[in-house]
Amino acid sequence: LGELFQTVTTPGMQVPDGFAITGDAFMEFLRLNNLEPKLLQILDNLDRLSFGNLARTGETARTLLLQAKLPETLAHEASLAYRALADGDGPVVVRSSALSDDDPAANFAGLHDSFRNVRGEAALLQALKACFASVFNNRAIKYRQEKGFLQEKMSLAIGVQRMVRADLGGSGVAVTLDPETGFRNVVHISAIWGLGENMTHGSATPDEYRVFKPNLARGYDALLRKELGAKEHRLQFDSAGTPRNSPTPGADRARFVLTDERAEELARCCVDIEARVGRPMDIEWAIDGSDDILYLLQARPETVQSVQNPHVFTNYHLERKGLSLISGQAIGMKVVSGKARILRSQREQELQPGEIIVTDLVHPDWEPVLELAAAIVTNKGGRTSHASIMARELGIPAVVGCGDATERITDGEWITVSCCEGSTGNVYRGIVPYVLLEHDFSGTRLPAKTRVKLIAGDPDSAFRLSFYPNDGVGLMRLEFLIGHCIRIHPMALVRYEQLPDTELRRLIDERTTGYADKKEYFVDQLAQGIAVMAAAFYPKEVIVRT
Repeated sequence: LGELFQTVTTPGMQVPDGFAITGDAFMEFLRLNNLEPKLLQILDNLDRLSFGNLARTGETARTLLLQAKLPETLAHEASLAYRALADGDGPVVVRSSALSDDDPAANFAGLHDSFRNVRGEAALLQALKACFASVFNNRAIKYRQEKGFLQEKMSLAIGVQRMVRADLGGSGVAVTLDPETGFRNVVHISAIWGLGENMTHGSATPDEYRVFKPNLARGYDALLRKELGAKEHRLQFDSAGTPRNSPTPGADRARFVLTDERAEELARCCVDIEARVGRPMDIEWAIDGSDDILYLLQARPETVQSVQNPHVFTNYHLERKGLSLISGQAIGMKVVSGKARILRSQREQELQPGEIIVTDLVHPDWEPVLELAAAIVTNKGGRTSHASIMARELGIPAVVGCGDATERITDGEWITVSCCEGSTGNVYRGIVPYVLLEHDFSGTRLPAKTRVKLIAGDPDSAFRLSFYPNDGVGLMRLEFLIGHCIRIHPMALVRYEQLPDTELRRLIDERTTGYADKKEYFVDQLAQGIAVMAAAFYPKEVIVRT
């Protein structure tokens, strides 16, 4: 929180005021109540092989903490700080922040509890205890055990911030690299209307923006590409302060949450934070609908792509295309075949090891069942949803935000999930054969006198291809870009009003949502595709054939 206060100096962008409860306070809480030996005894009985008693172990540990007393000094100082922050009993957000002596880069995101719309001193103190108790959430216990963390070395800090009315505005996540390939020269931004839980839970498919860092630094236009998300639902507080989900109005679904200028401002601020911390960052932000100010809420290190070697490739190639059942956003780059299993909840017992989960959306407590799955297919969600985050952590492919996968895919049928065809993932009927090739280009040197350039046409693959040894792109074919990204004949857009086929017009309307002028859609998508390819190989030459 303090780092954000010092870093964010962009006009029109702020960090909500707040205060922190340190990890030392958590340890004092344990010592005061003599909880450490009791917790170790409880955890000693954990079944570390099958985790059959995980739920009982976690519940016993959490109950122990919830029944304990906060240190008087902590309760008093937290109450004083709250009164100064909230002007009496104003709403605050209480955020857990895990600490580990073993590995400060460990990814504990989503494992511990945070609380919104907390009002009054009594509610604040109860929320502090609930955050402390969440150190022993079932997923947190299991994660630490699997990663080899010692329970006695775990600690928890808490950030208390004035609540931003994102329910009246919008919210999202910005990552200072491409979350699928690790390409470092972009900031990837996701955005939805309302509170951010809909995006992480996968209840709303977000808008996406990719902003080019070198252009930001030089003061040039930097927005490479933006994609309109469905933003199906909007989570807002009702009059009683309870979050309620409702369908997003059509006009809001058809417009972007962020203007181009605001996306660039947000990206610039994220780059400043990355430079200050010295590593790629994952940053939560929100727009307060009451004052239209964009706030940065929290920042944590990115812990998936930033630790990979981008020059080591495991390439999957389909030997032929199958009958496409559904498509969505590709997470990962693998291909998997297996039986489809439609699940309505993680408690359903039908899933067998190696089957492919097909579901509406995925929640954090699905991890035990996800560990059995070969792949994930969801109706809802984007690249920053829980389904995507868990798929990356488990190393399995996922196709998210498909819309109606649970309707188009039959339970028990054999399907192939393909994430090797760019940013769009496809689900094919049956078993589609593929080949697997592994390459390590680390340390590869190009010829001294011969320039080696790629032939490329798909911007969705550009960031990944940029890690191949190359001297740029010798031929970018626009017809391939049109086929991959635009997928509408230009004359169909020029003569849209004269088209007699109502079904064709409906399909064009669906693809060009947000564009009153269909020709403008073609120009924008063409320009964005070329921009992505040029950015991927910058500052090397990219030759475009018109």
